[in-house]
Formats: sequence, structure tokens, C-alpha cells
Amino acid sequence: MTNPLSAGYIGFEIFVGTRRVSCGVSNDALDAISCLALPSTPTARNRSFNRFRVLIHKAAERKVLECHDNSNDYILIQSEDLRRIPPESGNPAFTTGIR
Repeated sequence: MTNPLSAGYIGFEIFVGTRRVSCGVSNDALDAISCLALPSTPTARNRSFNRFRVLIHKAAERKVLECHDNSNDYILIQSEDLRRIPPESGNPAFTTGIR
């Protein structure tokens, strides 16, 4: 099995309704979103993925919902997909899950 960090993308999964969709975000998109110096390292791209995970997930959800072919079980997020997500207004909501 190929290491995703060296394969040109980082893989993840999302749920859209009850459907589980495998996704990946390209190394180019991770480099662009964090303005990483080229050539970037796998560690820097992994940090970028973790830092922008919410944005990446929103882009994946949007791409799945826009796709008219429901048989597509893999979505690859490119930098263009990340640029299409509008900024959210207001303050971020941070929760701890502890009550």
C-alpha cells in the first residue's frame, strides 16, 4: 500500500447524510493554503491538513453535494475547491464536550 503522504494527497473520510465518502486533499492544495515553501515536506503538509481541516471538510461536502453522480465514492480536493468556500461570519464556536 502506498503512503498517502508520498502519493500526492492526504486521505480522509466524511459523512454526507448516511453516506460515507472517501476523500483526499492534494499536496498542491495543502501547499497553497498554507503558503508553504516548495518543495514542502510531508510534515508541513500534515500540519497544514490539521490546521485547515474544517475548511477541507466543507470543500469535500460541497463537492459531494454538487456531484450529480452518486456512485462516485472518492473525491479529490484541489486548491480551486478550497477557494470556492465562502468565509464564515461571526466568532468561531469552540466547544470542549465537557459539561
